[in-house]
Amino acid sequence: MSGHIHRGAQEPTCDEIVFEDSKRELIFPTFVWSTFLGKTDNNQIIKDCYHYRDGIDRKGVKRSNAGGWQSDVRVLTDRVFGGRLEHIFDLGCKVVQYANECSADMDSHTEYCLDTAHLWVNINSEYNYNVIHAHPKTDLVAVYYPIHEKGMGELSLVRHDASLFLDTFRGIDDSGSFNVELETGLLVMFPAHLLHYVYPNMTGRDRISISFNLICCN
Repeated sequence: MSGHIHRGAQEPTCDEIVFEDSKRELIFPTFVWSTFLGKTDNNQIIKDCYHYRDGIDRKGVKRSNAGGWQSDVRVLTDRVFGGRLEHIFDLGCKVVQYANECSADMDSHTEYCLDTAHLWVNINSEYNYNVIHAHPKTDLVAVYYPIHEKGMGELSLVRHDASLFLDTFRGIDDSGSFNVELETGLLVMFPAHLLHYVYPNMTGRDRISISFNLICCN
């Protein structure tokens, strides 16, 4: 007799158990979107990124980056983007448009606008990476890659609910983390609560990305 059977009860056999009307439901899904942006000049965007570093914000800031350079965070409507960094501004306009498409894809009534979108530039040289972090006080995060090659550092999204402490999902692919397949010209968007990090750049060439914090405006 099993220790989990009530005293006096008969232990059931497999032949006596019938499962009826069983169903499986996926609850609490997390969406990750990606797209390629047509008519985008990545070479000009890269030039803008270097101009931002070398001519506007040489010092940079320290946030999630381990090595490398990150610019300060500025709202998309800041005059610096409308003037000397016009290609980054044009990219930001497309990102906001895509954020609204992603919102509609979720049947959400949330809207995003230019004056609540913030962005910064990341340039990681060899062995630089970004530590695990999330983006508080933000709704959606977007990252654009004007250049990406194998070994430059993949983006990993991390699950961080209580399932991390259970054996339930052992052996199931992507149950604890998910590596986004990056390519040149790819825009990735995901909810801001997701923890994420970037692997070290092992190529010897600069890894360049532009990140966006998108906050609803309605």
